[in-house]
Amino acid sequence: CQFLGPVYFGTTGITLVDSDAHEVRWSKRAGEENIIYYHDSRKLYKQDLSVGRSSVQLVFNFSDSQVLKPYFDQGYFIRSGAFSGAESDFDNSGRYFAMGMYNYSGTRSPATIGFTFVYDMVTNSVLPGVIMQYPNAMDITPDGKWLFILSAFSCSNDEYCERFYDIEKLTQGDTTNPVILPSAKVGGARSIGHSGWGYDENGDLVLIYQDNKDDYWKSYNPKTNETRKIFYYQDLGGWNWNQHIARMHNPAIKGWFLIGTNGPSSAGDWGKDQILMIEIKNRTQNPRVWRIANTHNSHSAGGYWAEAFASIDLAGNNIYWGGNWNGTDNLEVYRVELPQNWYGVLNP
Repeated sequence: CQFLGPVYFGTTGITLVDSDAHEVRWSKRAGEENIIYYHDSRKLYKQDLSVGRSSVQLVFNFSDSQVLKPYFDQGYFIRSGAFSGAESDFDNSGRYFAMGMYNYSGTRSPATIGFTFVYDMVTNSVLPGVIMQYPNAMDITPDGKWLFILSAFSCSNDEYCERFYDIEKLTQGDTTNPVILPSAKVGGARSIGHSGWGYDENGDLVLIYQDNKDDYWKSYNPKTNETRKIFYYQDLGGWNWNQHIARMHNPAIKGWFLIGTNGPSSAGDWGKDQILMIEIKNRTQNPRVWRIANTHNSHSAGGYWAEAFASIDLAGNNIYWGGNWNGTDNLEVYRVELPQNWYGVLNP
């Protein structure tokens, strides 16, 4: 690898790389394999990492958006921070990206503290459908058809709980009748943990999520409204492990999702510190678990960043995660290369 120097944000000479503050994302557009996108305050930039600082280009100034201008005039601003969440990304075509604004001077309620909006890379504009909520995270589905809103850790008002908005309707300014994510409700509240994306056996896109209220990992199809309970927390050996669910990009990979797990060094659960593929089936159908690798991570030594945020490439042939080799090393990128057409072999 060749070191090409630090990433510069905007044109101000900022050299601190903070993917949460500036929401750095790889481009998925054809011919932009080396391009990253990020925002600095109200401006969206792109940069060619194979060239460096001289390649910085302004893509869009959100101050020029007539959709957002009324909110800017009220004191709202694009948040610097993990507003769109670590799992948020462009859709597979690289067209749509979800972002948000907030205003801490207002009353801390979902309707007044912030807004969620979608930027369209093709039309270079903000969609007129703006969601009046300050959520924990937001995401665009890989197929580019839905905006997914992930509420705060605990949600007691169904109006602001997890739901899907039709992108086509947002282009018309219509935010009515979102698709609500079914989830367990205990003590008057819902709670969704980490989530990711996969394709079921029919090729339909499904959300994979942890339902904290009943301790099941589930899939949900916003098109058919079908929910499946895939596995129970203790099915992976006990209670002493955590996880991050990946985003499956390739629609040819049907019926599987990717998960990276972690846990304290004292935990004996077999399911911790693993890279796993799990079949998207109801638990009663005994979904298969493919153990791909041990992460050799020490969460106790590395903390949050040693949780093995497993990611899979666009084709679905390589898995990457950050590892600290049982706490003896700094975080480095590790890769597992999967057999070609593995999903065809597993799904004959």
